[in-house]
Amino acid sequence: MELISNMLNIKKIIQTLAGCVLTMLVSGCAGGIGEMLKKDQANVLPVAKPLVVKPPGWVLGREHIKYPLSQYIVGVSSSNESLTKAKELSRLDLAKSIKVKIKSRMEDYSGTERTSIQSLIVTEVNTLLEGVEFKDGWYDSSKKTHHSFAALNRNLAASGIKSRIKETETLLEKYLRQGNEAEEKGDVVRALFNYLNGYQSTTGLPSLRSSLRIIMRGNQSEQPWGAGNISRNTFLGKINGITQNLRLNIVSGNNQVVKTYKGISRPLVAEVYLDHSVRKIPLSNIPVLFRFKKGEGQLESERVSDTNGQVQTTIHKINNFDSRHHVIEAKLNYEIFVSNFEPSNKNLLSPLNHVKVSFNYTIDTPKWASNKSQAWKSGITDLVNQVTQNIPPGGSHLVGVTGFRDLRHDKTAKFNEILKEDFETVLVQAQPLIVKSIVKPEDKTHEDTANEENLEFYVHGSYRLEKKGLEIRARLIETQSQHILSFGNILIDRSEINSEDLAFLMSHEKKLVSPRETFDTNVEKFFVSKPEVPVLNLTLESGFYKDTPKGKKVWTTKNKYQIGDNIVFRVESDRDAFITLWAIHSNGEVGLLFPNNFHKEKVSAGVTYEIPASNFKLDVQGPAGLERIKVIATLSGKMPLDFDYSHQGYFSINPNTSQGTSSIEVLAKEFSTNKRSDWAEASRKITIFEKGKVYETGHRNLSVSFKNDKTLYKLMRSEPGCKKVPIVKKPGKPKDILGTLGKDLKGDKC
Repeated sequence: MELISNMLNIKKIIQTLAGCVLTMLVSGCAGGIGEMLKKDQANVLPVAKPLVVKPPGWVLGREHIKYPLSQYIVGVSSSNESLTKAKELSRLDLAKSIKVKIKSRMEDYSGTERTSIQSLIVTEVNTLLEGVEFKDGWYDSSKKTHHSFAALNRNLAASGIKSRIKETETLLEKYLRQGNEAEEKGDVVRALFNYLNGYQSTTGLPSLRSSLRIIMRGNQSEQPWGAGNISRNTFLGKINGITQNLRLNIVSGNNQVVKTYKGISRPLVAEVYLDHSVRKIPLSNIPVLFRFKKGEGQLESERVSDTNGQVQTTIHKINNFDSRHHVIEAKLNYEIFVSNFEPSNKNLLSPLNHVKVSFNYTIDTPKWASNKSQAWKSGITDLVNQVTQNIPPGGSHLVGVTGFRDLRHDKTAKFNEILKEDFETVLVQAQPLIVKSIVKPEDKTHEDTANEENLEFYVHGSYRLEKKGLEIRARLIETQSQHILSFGNILIDRSEINSEDLAFLMSHEKKLVSPRETFDTNVEKFFVSKPEVPVLNLTLESGFYKDTPKGKKVWTTKNKYQIGDNIVFRVESDRDAFITLWAIHSNGEVGLLFPNNFHKEKVSAGVTYEIPASNFKLDVQGPAGLERIKVIATLSGKMPLDFDYSHQGYFSINPNTSQGTSSIEVLAKEFSTNKRSDWAEASRKITIFEKGKVYETGHRNLSVSFKNDKTLYKLMRSEPGCKKVPIVKKPGKPKDILGTLGKDLKGDKC
């Protein structure tokens, strides 16, 4: 019975479940049972809907949960190409947001410098991008799109910017401090160098500060790092303080009256300084350019200020006397000055191009006769300048002109008075000379006349009318010592001499002359003698050897010497020839330096020879004075005189002996006429100064001594025979050439 009861219960359960299933099938299908059967018959099963994944919030423009904007600057972007492209675009999106914000903060600062500021912003953004990291990404499979999330940690970026701001401000403080120190010492070049560097270094500081404010989202003060009190305007003010306050003022030499073509008697002195409100700071090593603003002449144009800020120039010669008012401008040498700095700074320094001052002087022109040509006036003025150039400075000197002699006919004539008057017309303009008009009696010498008139110096000269024109020469002589201080010569074309003067020039009157005047006349004839057609090319130069730090000897040409200097002559001929080297001393004596008892006289073509030989030396001895050197080369070697070397091994012509008067007359006639045509000549003028006194002039002799300081008399006894002239390599350039001794000529006899 119990078994039958259980089975009945099971049957009820099955019936109940079957009913539930049928109900579910009927209610769950839209078409009911019949429709479901149709679908089953067609074997069509229902399709499940796909799973939909929502994009993260940062893709939709919301803040990233892990990387909030308070701590990060972010960039978001997408790409249909690749994840790499999406990352690149997200990085650019971050950069763009920073760039826009920096630019908006710097708008006021940029002003007219937008291009420069734009470059700074780009540089700053690129630097910040070095700290960007790609923190997240998402791929939209339905749209096949890559999304990238880039982030920049604000604290890390700010730390780097703060460090750079601190370094920049430390550097700016250094530039400002060093610039101030240099300015106080008057070294404006160094001061400007620091100020300009500081000015350039401040360029990036505003962009750094703006970047820091943006990164920190305004959580920092307006001065985000450091003192912040040194700005671009700080250095601009310092630069302008120099360029707008650098002054060039006149110290002395302005408003002079000039009476000679030679130049202004007093130098032009200016001072360079910074004009601060409380004091003047003298500036050293400032280049200043002197130039003729009105007028023409010769001066020392490029000068540099000394430690006291003073700079000066000397006018050596005035060329144009047509205008009474002349102006010389002293101007800061802008091109030289700005060459110390980068070209980009030239605009900031441009005010210095207008720093200048003007010196004025008035011309007191000589009063010439109306019939004198300009060439005649210029020629006589040039002669006066040559003659007066070696007058010792200081004080007023009494000077007179004793007259000029006709060399061609060995006479004085009416033309002497014309020439003397015109020479004095210019000479009276030569300050600070006092010119005394004198007349030399016929029975008096120039020397006696100068002594009787109490002259400190006197001028006498000569002239000679040739086919090419009128050659005039003059000498300035110190009355007491009778030393020739200076010598001048000019050549004036015949066409420039007016007809009346030319008529006097062609007429002659015989005058009484002393033996000394005759001697001096013949000396002048000999010195000025030249062949009409030279048979060879002959060169003569004077110089000395100096030791270099490397122990080499360097040859240097030179025309001015101090007492105690050594002198060497170099002679070269383009043909084989015999040479003689003469020295005309300021006392009138004529000495034959070569040949002598120790040297031969023959030279070979194209070879440079040195006088004296290597084991001798020529010492310049006192007193100071003018020395004229003349070398004569002949093809035959024949000379009109027999040279007697018995006096210390050298031949000399003494003006105070009848033999000397006769000898110089023979030489003058031999080489002053067309008697011979086998010769050529060359000459030089040498000025000798006392040691350390470059303006003192007088007379000196050339003495010969052996290198071991033996006397010439001992040398003659211990060194019999002849010494040959050393041969040197032909100079490659006129100065500072290495003089290498060559081999002596072989087989030649004295």
